[in-house]
Amino acid sequence: MDIDQLIQFLSQQSINRKAQQLGKGATATLLSDTFQMNRSVASRLLNDLFHRQELIKVNSRPVLFYERKTLENFYHKRVDTFVFKSISDLKSYFSINENISDPFQEFIGESMDTKNMIEQCKTAISYPPSGLPILITGNSGVGKSYLAKLIYDYASNEEIISNNGKFITLNCAEYADNPDLITAKLFGHVKGAFTGADNHKMGIVEAANNGVLFLDEAHRLSFESQEKLFLLMDKGVYNPLGSNDIEKKTNVRVILATTENPGEAFLPTFTRRIPVIIDLPSLNQMSLKNRQTLIKKFYKDESKRINKTLDISKNVIYTLFKYDPPGNIGELKNVIIFSCASALQENSMADDNISINIRHLPEHLIKLYADNKYYLNYQFKHIFLDEMVIDYEDGPTLADKHITKTESIIHHLFKDIQTKVKNHQDIPFSALVEDVKKYLDELQSFSLLESSEQKVNTIEKLLFNVLKVYDYTFYSQQTISKITKYIIYRNESFSALTDEEGVFRKLLEGLKHVYPREFNQANLIKEEMENVLGLTINLLDLNIIILFLRSFEKLTDSKGIKSIIVCHGENTASSIANVANRLLGKYLFQGFDMPIEVSVSDVIEKMKLFLKTIDNHNDIIIFVDMGSLTQLSDRLENSFKGTIGLVNNVTTSMVIEAGESILQNKPIKQILAKMKKQIPKYQIIEPPANKKENVIITTCDTGIGTAMKFKELLDRIFKNIKNIDVIAFDYSTLEHNESESALFDSYNILGIVGTLDPEIEGIPFVAIEDIINGENQFKWYEILGTVLTESEITVLNDKLLKQFSMQSVLDHITILNPEKIINHVERALSLLQEIFQIKLSNSSKISLYIHISCLIERLVKQQPIEIYAELDNFEHKHREFIGGIKKAFIQLENVYNITLPTSEIGYIHDIIKHNHLDFAY
Repeated sequence: MDIDQLIQFLSQQSINRKAQQLGKGATATLLSDTFQMNRSVASRLLNDLFHRQELIKVNSRPVLFYERKTLENFYHKRVDTFVFKSISDLKSYFSINENISDPFQEFIGESMDTKNMIEQCKTAISYPPSGLPILITGNSGVGKSYLAKLIYDYASNEEIISNNGKFITLNCAEYADNPDLITAKLFGHVKGAFTGADNHKMGIVEAANNGVLFLDEAHRLSFESQEKLFLLMDKGVYNPLGSNDIEKKTNVRVILATTENPGEAFLPTFTRRIPVIIDLPSLNQMSLKNRQTLIKKFYKDESKRINKTLDISKNVIYTLFKYDPPGNIGELKNVIIFSCASALQENSMADDNISINIRHLPEHLIKLYADNKYYLNYQFKHIFLDEMVIDYEDGPTLADKHITKTESIIHHLFKDIQTKVKNHQDIPFSALVEDVKKYLDELQSFSLLESSEQKVNTIEKLLFNVLKVYDYTFYSQQTISKITKYIIYRNESFSALTDEEGVFRKLLEGLKHVYPREFNQANLIKEEMENVLGLTINLLDLNIIILFLRSFEKLTDSKGIKSIIVCHGENTASSIANVANRLLGKYLFQGFDMPIEVSVSDVIEKMKLFLKTIDNHNDIIIFVDMGSLTQLSDRLENSFKGTIGLVNNVTTSMVIEAGESILQNKPIKQILAKMKKQIPKYQIIEPPANKKENVIITTCDTGIGTAMKFKELLDRIFKNIKNIDVIAFDYSTLEHNESESALFDSYNILGIVGTLDPEIEGIPFVAIEDIINGENQFKWYEILGTVLTESEITVLNDKLLKQFSMQSVLDHITILNPEKIINHVERALSLLQEIFQIKLSNSSKISLYIHISCLIERLVKQQPIEIYAELDNFEHKHREFIGGIKKAFIQLENVYNITLPTSEIGYIHDIIKHNHLDFAY
């Protein structure tokens, strides 16, 4: 084709000159449909132009392409970035602020599930020529009708439907008892179709032509009515009631909603025609943050309606958090409207501000508050929300402005970390440490809001108690203050910082190995913050706390014996530990107080938490005050890899003497033997010599990041295997044969999986590509054979192939659920091997997983590959193969309501034959 013609077409798609805004971009499918070419050819053309830097690529679903020079000329900005993650990023790069906003911005929710849900809606409604049917499920009041209207608004804004396209709604429950009447309502009727039908009448399907038809309470459709909708959803045609000869065409997009289980409410043949099913959560399934945003939105709507600034008390908000309305989100909105109306009536003479208190809520909520007021204030105190001030004007409140400044710093820190981790093969840990220190220093310059000051003491006290496990002189009050401010500002922030690409999980895995001590400290902080204060410490927070703690000099007491003191009483153990630590000038002892009402189990759990924060291979002495605690030996034996000395009837002088010997680096047995006169009874618990954990090491010569990915892959397949763990390890350390490190002493290393053999004597290595391709399979069996049976290894191998294929399928599937497809394909391949008595190679399985998954989606979209070389000859020579494939794939055809054409079966045959030359079918 003429390349200039193609460039001109791409230029037209890049800018909507009529609306003076960014265009929709071009996809391979659009190119294929416009120029009547094979889709793979279209995809190759677009990517060739992209590699020549003539196009800009947006990695959305589907992938979009924009003509570079057109955007440069239109927005007067030179392009030096050719790949963007999303349309939002592209608009941000060109500073595009279009008047038409995305209606889905009104949809509440910040999780990945919500974002995927919105992407599914956008993809389905925009799919040519008439979209894909969408079914929205969920309880009454969750917003099914609201979401359907947002989908219509999006289609209208994006010009997916024409200007005259309407949003037509039909509540199927109104016609549930009369199938003929609902058929007439939907499709219209001809004169004489039934008694009283004196004229031809148009149905709502015709009224919704070029628009959206929304069928609410769709589960009330009779099976007969569902069958009559088949033709409409399949081919965009229908018959008016009373005439099977008249066939009318329509271009209508169909959305349905139900409160029932689709599998029980609809015919299987009906649900198979609906590839996109959206399940909306009930209010009680929402996170507190999403519920908070929802409450804020509803009050904002009312504030604008009555032109008043609303001061909402924290008790009102906490009560709304606790309330689980039968009518879900719809009822919550009505309660908020009621509270505003009640407050307005009471303050009818107020100029601009009205206050909303508990007395303004409906009576049943006032009772709910009265019955739970103490519990509510405790349960939701971590929200850090004293009052909510809603201004009817759009300007930010003083609190909002304050939050915006600190939020901006945290957002830039988030982006800086994300960029550094994504753009480097090896994570630049030292640079990240400096970045975090710089940003937290900057946060320190901001004063906390008055409403936040009361939380500071609580958090700082908890942090001090956690960090005092380490050297007293190590962490200053300023250190604790900086962490406290960061935690408060993060919890005040309303912005969503999502780890869409797993960057922070990857970073955390790296920090676990590079800075293990700080990793343990931060996790202890996380557990205490969440368990004691109810705060949420997410992945971003955890990484930042680790990096910030690392910004200080290395602890002086990282090696050597540690000691724990456990006593009954409020402060007995703490007092002994404090006296000993101060006299010795070193932090050696950690006290665990055991009030009478606290169980031994609770104390042991705290001790186990402490043991996670210190080197597990060093020895430890545990002093207890009475015999009832000597059961510690049994409960801690498997929680610690070093030697444990357990001493009964502790005294302060005994602890000080032990501390002096610890400072002299004497071994634990010598310390306890020397103290024999003072110690009435003690016990030595040796580490179990034969209980080493089985471990597979993953590594990569390009850096720890890739080794982490290998680990994540293997973790998924070893998920339910209790006797094998996976550890990512630095290749250079392995290469220098440092096999005498603590890792090799602590674990039974089964083998190494990676890209290059570090050649550790006595430890087998297998390349990751060999596992996937099925080459050198005996090495994989050698690694696993000592702990698993051959059949168990075969099952794991299949799981590995599924996981590997899943990643590729995710890149190609836009509508259907990749995980479900993979599971269906797995069953089909298993049956295929049984029918043809063949064992497929790993490479064949991966090729078939990906090919068949894409094939299913093509057939669902009614886009089969119908061309196959010498198709008649293939049908004649391979009848047995075609019959076997039909038998193996019968379930796939039924589940997805598709028919496998012979041309597609030919390509499946080619894949098998290519990898199995002796295949006889």
